Amino acid sequence: MTLDERVDRVPELGYTERESRFLAVAGSQRLYFLRSSIHQSTGAAAARAAPSFTAKLLRFDHASVGAVCHNAHLFHLHAKPLYERWASPKAAIGASSAFAVKPS
Repeated sequence: MTLDERVDRVPELGYTERESRFLAVAGSQRLYFLRSSIHQSTGAAAARAAPSFTAKLLRFDHASVGAVCHNAHLFHLHAKPLYERWASPKAAIGASSAFAVKPS
């Protein structure tokens, strides 16, 4: 599935085209992101939209958030409805090990 196809399937969940594009990229590459990632990928003009976008993700229960440090928050996409629209319901398997530390 192409990125554009992934983007086209997200707005029906209540996201704008810009938010859908960010979710499609984040979902295909990493599943974890910082709010600053939204600013960087959508442009400075959208910086004011990041708080409402992250609030929407949390309200729809499509992501969870944890404090990292220095007032930064780490968001994790975990919503089955997103993965179903991307025809990838098992995409999140192993995502929790993204920050695993290997024993020495």
